[in-house]
Amino acid sequence: LVVHNCGCRVVQKLFDLMPIEKLEPLVQEVLLDAPNLAVNQYGNYVVQNILEAGKKEHIAALIKAFSTHFYKFSMHKFASNVIEQCIRGSNEEERNIIFSEIIGREDHYEYQRIKDMVSDQFGNYVIQRILEFGTENQKYAIYTAVYNYYDYLINITYAKHVIAKLKELRYKF
Repeated sequence: LVVHNCGCRVVQKLFDLMPIEKLEPLVQEVLLDAPNLAVNQYGNYVVQNILEAGKKEHIAALIKAFSTHFYKFSMHKFASNVIEQCIRGSNEEERNIIFSEIIGREDHYEYQRIKDMVSDQFGNYVIQRILEFGTENQKYAIYTAVYNYYDYLINITYAKHVIAKLKELRYKF
């Protein structure tokens, strides 16, 4: 049902009308195939419904399921929305797992990877969520990448959103 355009809407309506606890068997089925559903044009909405419900054990299970996929999913048309919801729903420790995979660790940030995401039509939104929820060091790593590639990025429509967000955070170019 969740990968069919009409079936997906039926399942989404269940999430609107029923408490998540009553949908646990459905949730468990979705969790079993979460990476495939995250990249599906309909299935991603059901995964987002689970994340929006906010049950910590579901969020943790999805973060585990998406491990090693966060960077790739961040630049995917459908999965990037799922990653944004993961970021919004996760706790600080979980966010650090996600952010480390996407932009690198504090001792080794992936500036080329950050540049690629900033200029990507979907990845720039995930970068904006990192700017919203990340640590000061993570924000500064994004700023450093944008600063270093500024002449290239300023001409890319999608990058302008990240540059504007950095300026809101009082970073100078």
